[in-house]
Amino acid sequence: MRKSLENTPSPTGESITISAGIAEYPITENTPTKLIEKADQCLYQAKKQGRNRVIIP
Repeated sequence: MRKSLENTPSPTGESITISAGIAEYPITENTPTKLIEKADQCLYQAKKQGRNRVIIP
């Protein structure tokens, strides 16, 4: 999805990028709060590493 969107022209002609953090219940964390925290940590890690990427723990 990220790569497809990046290669799709936007109305302004600029590319659109996505950074995402993904966590999986119950593999990554076993409570809703911890799961969201882990996904959020991964999102910020993706942004720190240059954006336009997906981080999975």
